[in-house]
Amino acid sequence: MKILILGSGGREHVLGWKIKQSTLLKDLYFAPGNAGTSYLGENLPIQPDEIPKLLEFALSHKIDLTVVGPETPLVLGIAEEFSRRGLCLFGPDSNGAKLEGSKLWAKQFMVKHQIPTAPAEFFTSCEKAEQFLESALFPVVIKADGLAQGKGVVICKTKEEARQTLRCFMVQKSLGKSGETVLIESFLEGEEISCFAFFNGSSFVYLGEARDYKKAYDKNQGPNTGGMGAVSSSSLISPQIRERIKEQIFARVLQGLLKEKIQYRGILYAGLILTHEGAKILEFNARFGDPEAQVLIPRIQGDLLPFLLSSAKGEKLSESISLCSQTYVGVVVAAKGYPGEYKKGMELPDLKNLPDEILAFHSATSRLSENSPLINQGGRTLTLVSSEKTLENAASRIYTALNQIQFHDFFYRTDIGRENISPAQSASMKE
Repeated sequence: MKILILGSGGREHVLGWKIKQSTLLKDLYFAPGNAGTSYLGENLPIQPDEIPKLLEFALSHKIDLTVVGPETPLVLGIAEEFSRRGLCLFGPDSNGAKLEGSKLWAKQFMVKHQIPTAPAEFFTSCEKAEQFLESALFPVVIKADGLAQGKGVVICKTKEEARQTLRCFMVQKSLGKSGETVLIESFLEGEEISCFAFFNGSSFVYLGEARDYKKAYDKNQGPNTGGMGAVSSSSLISPQIRERIKEQIFARVLQGLLKEKIQYRGILYAGLILTHEGAKILEFNARFGDPEAQVLIPRIQGDLLPFLLSSAKGEKLSESISLCSQTYVGVVVAAKGYPGEYKKGMELPDLKNLPDEILAFHSATSRLSENSPLINQGGRTLTLVSSEKTLENAASRIYTALNQIQFHDFFYRTDIGRENISPAQSASMKE
């Protein structure tokens, strides 16, 4: 089979790495890919949102399956465009992608279909939103309605902080149209967890869980990021909680989608918080998370490609997915200054001396020529991943490897998988 993967991050690299192991694979393409994906297949000079160019390539090269990594092309309707031309694509259509593309639509969907989530009010007027703050209980969570590249969710501990956030979004237009409508949600306390399931339009099969670390610095300090590391193991939640999540979240989402006549085909990511009242939704993503994918996908035993194909074609899904019992820990290496201003084109250290058991997934890396050094084209550059029987041993292994490399213009957290941070204290934001 000929497979095309859209995106340039660690999520797309790990997808390609896993698909490369399939006996069904013939040719593998990435649009645009990165320095790491170039070793798995061919990188194309096409961006994920350049839908006409992608359509032309897929038709001319007779691509059997296109796998969408980032959210923007899904919201733009790439699934519909490909479907009209008879092309198979893994990812929901624009209606299904509204679960991620519109916080307001997703909230209304959850309320309508009795999916547990935080109470919220929405506003299109900054003045009315500020009036609501006068009687609000703090902290509150302010969310921009549209896609905001990880910058549209802010936990506000005080009334003044909330006012500043509203004015930033709605008056100063810091997020453009995405911030014209905002939600003000009640703040939920608990432990955050990311859960994933494959959907084929009429049923779903549960995949598993991961937990990411959103704050930039150790001990859960600093600004929010798209994720500075992640862990995945079967022991993140109990079997009882897992079953309740399947029944109260994913099964209700499926029934809601069917009632709305939306055929969701792809992966659904549910960002949850485990409160004393049970699991509640913080957000949905219409694609794999990053860096969660880098620690979850390597746990899949067997061939991933049939699951992608069955979901994309609306065919029967396997009843379950087998995950290995190992614990995976991933640590993100980012450019100094991220998530604020940072330099591009900085040289990354040589990774050739990494132990064989350490996986290195690239994000926004490139080379000027085949033999030239790696350089960064974005804030997050690498996710290094290790696995062991226990969380402690997996974390120890990855940091032993990291300590042997000198990252002069880059940084990483030193407590991924080592410290029981309070994930609920960070905003839920994804790239």
